[in-house]
Amino acid sequence: MKLFKKLRIRMHECEKSQADIADKLELTPPTVSMHFNGRLQWKLWQVYAVCELLDIPYTEISEYFPKGGV
Repeated sequence: MKLFKKLRIRMHECEKSQADIADKLELTPPTVSMHFNGRLQWKLWQVYAVCELLDIPYTEISEYFPKGGV
């Protein structure tokens, strides 16, 4: 099972890629990949930036960034 499944679906709906997220966060694509694979924990500012990029309401953060990434 892929981690952050709902977030990946939202990215597809918005036609955004991990590279777009990397650009927004000013990170390298491999670093963003590590976040998606659960090897790095998302920082709060990164979560808010991704929500802004993908038009995710802040009230729904826990749905897209669940504990453990499931």
